[in-house]
Order: sequence, then C-alpha cells, then structure tokens
Amino acid sequence: MIRARYRFLLALHPRAFRARFEGEMLLTFEDALASEGGVRLLFDAVRSLARQWLIRQTLWIYPVALLAATCVIAFLGWTRTVVMARTSVSDSSEALILLIAAMAIMAVMFTTIFCVVWLRWIQRLRHA
Repeated sequence: MIRARYRFLLALHPRAFRARFEGEMLLTFEDALASEGGVRLLFDAVRSLARQWLIRQTLWIYPVALLAATCVIAFLGWTRTVVMARTSVSDSSEALILLIAAMAIMAVMFTTIFCVVWLRWIQRLRHA
C-alpha cells in the first residue's frame, strides 16, 4: 500500500524530474522500506513534489504577479482617495508624500516582477 502511494507521488512530479531521478528514488525507497519502513521517504516525496512544482517551475510567478498588481492598484486607489480628500494647502505636503510613496512601491513591485521573469527567461536559454 505504501509502495503504491510512493509511486503515485513520483508520478505527480514533472516529467524531466521523473526521467532523471525516478529510478534512483525507487531504489532508495525499496532499500528504506526493507530496513526502516518508507514513511519518512513518503513525506520526503511530498516535500519534493511541492518543491518541484512551486519553486523549480515558473507556475508560481503568475499568482504572485497578480497579487502584487492587485496590491499596487488597491494602494494607489487608497492613496488617490486620501489625496482627493485633502483639499487644504497645509495637507498638500502629506498628500504629495503619499503619492510619492505609492509610486515608489509600484516601481519596486514592477521591478521585482520584471527581474524574476527575466531571470527565469535567462535560465531557460541556458538550459536549452
């Protein structure tokens, strides 16, 4: 039963990872199953699965970029509301500081997203 679960977890890994490591992982699992049980390696396969799909693949970039864009838009909307509410001359410096802060946050988020996408693109070119 535990052997079938381990094989199922291996089947969920990306194809390139399976092609390179599946045989070695199965041999290690069989050795561990005979000596100490395979529960530890079952948890290791779950951790490896998460690592392969979330970190090594680029799928995580899109939800993070969407979340960052949503945060920037929400912050800019809030800043605009605050700026529009401040109509007196004494409050204009605070409104300007808020606007500059919003633009700085937006610039940092877009630069971060651009760098991540650019680095992934460079990695793909090197591995191709």
